[in-house]
Amino acid sequence: MTTTTPDSPDARQPPDVPRLTGEVPVGIPALGPWLRVMREHRDLTRELAGQYTHVSAAYLKSVETGAATPRRHTLDKIITGYELTPIQSRHTIDLWEPAAVLAPVDELRARIATRGRQAELATWDARAIACGFCDPLWNVVAANHQFQSLFPGLDHAEDNLAIWRFSSPGGPSSPSAGEEDARFFVATLRAALGRFRDAPEGARLLRRLAGSDLFAGLWRSGVEVAYDVGPSPRRWGDRDELVTVQVTELVEEPGVRLFLAYRSPTAEHKGANGAGAQHVS
Repeated sequence: MTTTTPDSPDARQPPDVPRLTGEVPVGIPALGPWLRVMREHRDLTRELAGQYTHVSAAYLKSVETGAATPRRHTLDKIITGYELTPIQSRHTIDLWEPAAVLAPVDELRARIATRGRQAELATWDARAIACGFCDPLWNVVAANHQFQSLFPGLDHAEDNLAIWRFSSPGGPSSPSAGEEDARFFVATLRAALGRFRDAPEGARLLRRLAGSDLFAGLWRSGVEVAYDVGPSPRRWGDRDELVTVQVTELVEEPGVRLFLAYRSPTAEHKGANGAGAQHVS
C-alpha cells in the first residue's frame, strides 16, 4: 500500500478515486469497521493516522476492532483528522450514537393516510410528477399513479424500491442498464442501515439484497453515503432519458422520506417547484 506522509504535498487531500486496501464488508454498518475503511480510503497507516488525529495508533486499532468506543471529543478528532465530508461525519456520529428505532411500516402508513397527504399525492399527479412516501429502508408507504408507472412491478417486490431495483423482474433488465440509480440506493441504505442498525427488518433486507451481484459489488467497492438527495438528474434503470430525482427527509413526519421524480425537457433541470416537468412513464 502506498502511503502519504505529513510532508507530502497531497498528504491531507482526499483522493479523487476510492483507494481501498480491502473491500467494505456487506454487513450492517458499525463504527469500528467504518473508521477502518475511511482510514484506508485515505491511504493512511494507523501510525500516520495517529499523527493527523492526535490519537494513538494503538487506540485507533482498538476502535477499529470494536475493543474500545471513543468518547465524543476523541471521535471528533478522528473525523477532523480524516477530513470526512459533512455527510460522512453524520454517518460516523450515527454509528457512534445508540441505534435509532425504526417505526413499523403499518404505523407510517396510518400516519400518512390523511386527506391532506392524499391531496398532495393527487396534486403531484396532476403536475406529472411521481411522488411517493417511503421509510428509510425504501418500503413504500404511499404513492401516486405517476410513481407506480415509474416503478412497474413494485407490488411484486414487496413494495420496496431497493428490492425492485436489485431483485425484481420488474426492475432494470441488466446491471449495465444504468448504475446511477443503483449507487443511489446503496448510498442511502448504507446511511439508513447504520442509523437503524438494530432493526431486524434492516438485517433481513440486507441479506436479501446481498444476493444481487450488482448490489454486493457496489457496497464492497465504495464508501458513498446519502441522506437527502437532489434535485439531481440521473439515468434510471433502462430509461434513455435523464430522470430528475429529489429525496427529502420529512421533518414533520420522522422516519418518512418524500421521493419526487420527473423528466425535464430542458438540459438544465429544475427543482420540483420549477416548471416544465414531463411524464415519467
